Amino acid sequence: MVKKKAIKLLCCVLVVFVCATTFVSCSQSSKVDSYVETLNKNQPEMSNPEKTFTGVKKENNKLVVEVKLDLSFAEIGMTAEMFAEGEREIATTDLLASSSGDEEKELLTAVVDEGCSIVYRYIDRDGEVAEIEIPNCDIMRALKNK
Repeated sequence: MVKKKAIKLLCCVLVVFVCATTFVSCSQSSKVDSYVETLNKNQPEMSNPEKTFTGVKKENNKLVVEVKLDLSFAEIGMTAEMFAEGEREIATTDLLASSSGDEEKELLTAVVDEGCSIVYRYIDRDGEVAEIEIPNCDIMRALKNK
């Protein structure tokens, strides 16, 4: 009898815990997720003939910006790694510059608050991929210096 009551009590506690956890996680909608939706809606405006913005998605704790290039790395005499290395400084500089607007600052603040990093994923015409990651700590530093 005592064993049945203990099991019932444990089950009730478990159900309450699961419900509470679900409620908390659902009520704390991610600001980054909202920004991802907005960025994906504005995708045509962010493209140009050389680079086509294909979308933003959240992969674990990374905000991934995908860009298709209208050329191959080989055509410009580079490997994907060489391209990524060259673009890393440009991407970081652009990020610092973009953090001056209110909307951009809000997005970057949300990215920092949610512990995310930003990854630029460039896909060339041949399907080769070059990735550039800007760690959360660099984004935080950029925001503090503004």
